Order: sequence, then C-alpha cells, then structure tokens
Amino acid sequence: MVGKDKEGNDIKKDKYRFFTTGDAMITIPMQFDELYCLKGDTTTSTGTKREMLIDSQGKYLARSRLKSEGKLNIIEEPDIKKLLKKIGKSTDDKPKLV
Repeated sequence: MVGKDKEGNDIKKDKYRFFTTGDAMITIPMQFDELYCLKGDTTTSTGTKREMLIDSQGKYLARSRLKSEGKLNIIEEPDIKKLLKKIGKSTDDKPKLV
C-alpha cells in the first residue's frame, strides 16, 4: 500500500516475507521502531540455542532504536526485560486496565 504520511512524504513500501512451516506466509509492513529476529541453532547438546538479532546481519533483517545508546550488542539473549534492564529502562509491567 502506497500513501503519504502527515508531512506529505511517501510512505515506504518495503515489505518482507515471514516464512513459517508449510505454506503459511504473511507480509509485515516495515513501520516498526523495534524489529528483532530470533535465530535458533539445534546443533547444541542441550537442545535448541536461541539468539536474538538486534541489528541486521546478512539475510536477517533486524533493527532497534534502543541500540543507539551503544549498550546492546548485535546478538543478545532473547529476553526483553533483560534488554530493558541492560540499557537502564524500567522493566515494570503496565497496570491492567479494568
């Protein structure tokens, strides 16, 4: 979908495919600040080892505004609360709306 933003600039129409098992595919619009990629490696003796990419690496697309402070590595442990703690942000959950 092509359109204009509030300032009248063209909205980027970059799209990437997210492949799942079988023929299920969805198209994800690239309008997010935080976009992580979770990689799994099944060659370890303890089972599947997972890594979360914070910055693009090869064919995997990832980006983060949180990385701009220089406290995060390209590859991190896949735990959002640990990432927030590492950069000094609050890890408190938001209160439930009643």
